[in-house]
Amino acid sequence: MRYLFLLTLFLIIPNAYASETGASEDPCQNIDTEFGMYDCISAQYKDAEKHLMSVYNQALFRLQKDTKGLRQSEIEDIEKRIEIFEKSQESWIKYRETTCMAETYNETEETRQFMKMRLCYLRLAERRTDDIEGHYELWFEKDYKNRARRAVKRKTESEGSSITKQQ
Repeated sequence: MRYLFLLTLFLIIPNAYASETGASEDPCQNIDTEFGMYDCISAQYKDAEKHLMSVYNQALFRLQKDTKGLRQSEIEDIEKRIEIFEKSQESWIKYRETTCMAETYNETEETRQFMKMRLCYLRLAERRTDDIEGHYELWFEKDYKNRARRAVKRKTESEGSSITKQQ
């Protein structure tokens, strides 16, 4: 019985303490102070960055898959696209760093500078995600339609040559 009581205390006290101190899973619920705002912005930025990396990795995966049955020149084209895509991400990271440094350069108070830096990172991460989703989605759609047309054309050509051979 005493063990059950102790176990209950260990479960209830941390929850009561978290309620009293305002600790919660969502750091944006209590943003009464600058530090609270910083925690909120940082959490939003981390979420935006995770989403960006997920979208980037999906786009990269889509580029890398479906090379079966492709001609060597088509495979080389895909490899070149992957290389360009990876370089564009590296360039974007440099752009993000320099842009956000320029935006926060004149801020003298360190906490506000960090906050503005995170806001800048957040804004640019959301834009980059939109760019990848929009641009590359159209690119993949066009690419798959072109692949389908080429496959149909090859099939038609191979059927035509087999019909000619039979006659």
